[in-house]
Amino acid sequence: MRHLLLLVLVSLVTGCAWIPRSVVNRADHSDSTKYQLVEGSPLYDLIPRGWISAVNKPTFATVAAATEFMSDEEPVMVVERGDVVRIYSTWYLDGHEVVNDTIEGEPIAVTWCPLVQAGVAFERSTVVDGESTPLTLQASGKLWRDALVMWDKQTKSLWTQHDGRALNGPSRDAGAQLPSVPSTHTTWAEARARHPQADVLRKKGDLLGSGQKTIYDDYLARTDQLGIFGTHLADDALPGKTLVLGFVRPESAYAISLPGLESLGGAAMSVGGDPVFAHALPGGKAARVWHRAAEGSNALFELSVSDDGKVVRDATQGLAWDAFDGSSQDGGVALRGIEGHVVYYFAWQQNHPDGRVWAGESFADPRAPDSGTAAR
Repeated sequence: MRHLLLLVLVSLVTGCAWIPRSVVNRADHSDSTKYQLVEGSPLYDLIPRGWISAVNKPTFATVAAATEFMSDEEPVMVVERGDVVRIYSTWYLDGHEVVNDTIEGEPIAVTWCPLVQAGVAFERSTVVDGESTPLTLQASGKLWRDALVMWDKQTKSLWTQHDGRALNGPSRDAGAQLPSVPSTHTTWAEARARHPQADVLRKKGDLLGSGQKTIYDDYLARTDQLGIFGTHLADDALPGKTLVLGFVRPESAYAISLPGLESLGGAAMSVGGDPVFAHALPGGKAARVWHRAAEGSNALFELSVSDDGKVVRDATQGLAWDAFDGSSQDGGVALRGIEGHVVYYFAWQQNHPDGRVWAGESFADPRAPDSGTAAR
């Protein structure tokens, strides 16, 4: 009760709250938390809606001004739309989880779930009464498959961060899904060097230290604790708190281990029969997957990544591309990428139990009798 009263006080005074450490550090709340089943999985009522408040009127600083409140190693999300680049501290989003922003006239929601280390940006509009309507999203206080569930004020529907689908309410009845928006996870040092003209989300002063460090450090350090509902992996393809780049293709879902990519410096592989090259980005919190052939060509690039992780090269042809966006550094054709998002494996596996997993050698079906065989 003491923790709940403190949470109410913090929320009222600062507009910023979080799931108390005593709740996060207890590994299994499944027996004491109310829930309803959605698609066979519990939708847990963890805390009341509104205790974690969204950033609804974001303000931004220049990169130069932001050096006063950002740390070099601070993890950030970078969203680029047109000529506008915006940077959001995930340490700060630990206490808010949703930013309702507008970029180039387009309503965008930048979302962060610290329990599964997933940051996903979405277009935050849906059709209401035949018209496209911007939604005001916030953390609902519920969790589904261990991850953030959002609630919108306009239709009063619930939305899962996993893939932007509506879980209940009028938007689910309409089959609505929020399209994802490409974003990149990196460090503040890397982001400011790459985007010196970017807008940086300001941190409103609050009792949590204005997002100067993560408030989930104990939970993140406990590799044996997967979420807060006693989640157990259905396979042993990867440790549960391995960061993976997850994406879905018509033939299968895929999860690529980021530590595996870092250890190998990138890897050539096959995705649904398409030859691709995958590599981690600097900082180890994001990755890219590039097609090894140009559109309409059967000739394959022999790709590798530079030691600093910033350039992709084909040494045989003397070609080079930007490792972040695939743009050519020689004025040639850009690399074609496969979009995905980074998340802990234990959360990805709950949504894609039959997906293919790359742990460092080849894609495998974690439930197959011989999980070391390549899967195409």
